Amino acid sequence: MKKSDILTIILNWNNTQDTLACLNSLQESTLSIDILVIDNNSRAEEVKKLQQLAQKFPQVKFVYNNSNLGFVGGNNQGMAVALKENYPYVLLLNNDTVVDKNCLALMRADLEQNQQAGIAGPKIFYYAEPDKIWHTAGVLNHWLAKGNGLRWQTATTPMTAGIDFITGCCFLARTVMLKEIGLFDEQFFAYLEDVDLSQRAKEHGWKLLYEPRAHIWHKVSSASGGSAFNPIPLFLRTRNRILYQKKHATFWQKIIFFFYHTAFVKILCWYGLFKFKPKISQAVLKGYLSGYLNPKIKLNKNFPNFTFLENDKQ
Repeated sequence: MKKSDILTIILNWNNTQDTLACLNSLQESTLSIDILVIDNNSRAEEVKKLQQLAQKFPQVKFVYNNSNLGFVGGNNQGMAVALKENYPYVLLLNNDTVVDKNCLALMRADLEQNQQAGIAGPKIFYYAEPDKIWHTAGVLNHWLAKGNGLRWQTATTPMTAGIDFITGCCFLARTVMLKEIGLFDEQFFAYLEDVDLSQRAKEHGWKLLYEPRAHIWHKVSSASGGSAFNPIPLFLRTRNRILYQKKHATFWQKIIFFFYHTAFVKILCWYGLFKFKPKISQAVLKGYLSGYLNPKIKLNKNFPNFTFLENDKQ
């Protein structure tokens, strides 16, 4: 498969139209890349659409999973291919994005010039509002496990100072770094896995690089439903913030976080009950309990329909 020094991983889940738009944008890239599309056990009709799409892109390799491995497992599957086939770089790219033609070339040039940088990320705009910034590079409040992705909206040149994480929506990583620090931690399934990987990179002495001249546009949260109160991301974010703090926080950070997060969960639970939306309360409470008591909870193959949500019609 290897023809380039970058393997691009695109994860598809019931969203073939977005994958098509993403692939079309990559065709315009000024940098030659290899592409691997991994379908994460989409519905039968979506798989059929993807198979038809594959005929239009013979240069792209398509893999069809028999179960949903989550954002983490699916991308780990792709990154493992990049390591096995000795690609110097691997690009993770959400399928609900479109990419500026110069984006990848700029990020790779930055990594070539800065050998201490292990991951590079672009400036990300909202697809629906093309001039509005969605994410730059992340800063993390280590006491509350809260991220801010808009700190460097006015930056105009590549930078590495002060960055805590690069979003997994789009990042270009050195495979030599991944061999050293490992891939995504699969207990996260989805959400905060990128923050965890970024932190592990920094703990091993790697820098994170933000390239504000590299641009992509993101159809935000199309895979998970889009709502800030969607039970699926609520469950995972509530749970995964706890998992992250367990791994990386100091003793006092864990104490402060516990009281803050407990209060936050109580507020959301009451909000769900007050608004007659029990799924919200249920998702947050189960995420909280899972994070502290059962972090290895099994999610069924039809994610995001968790077992506790499958028959809930509320």
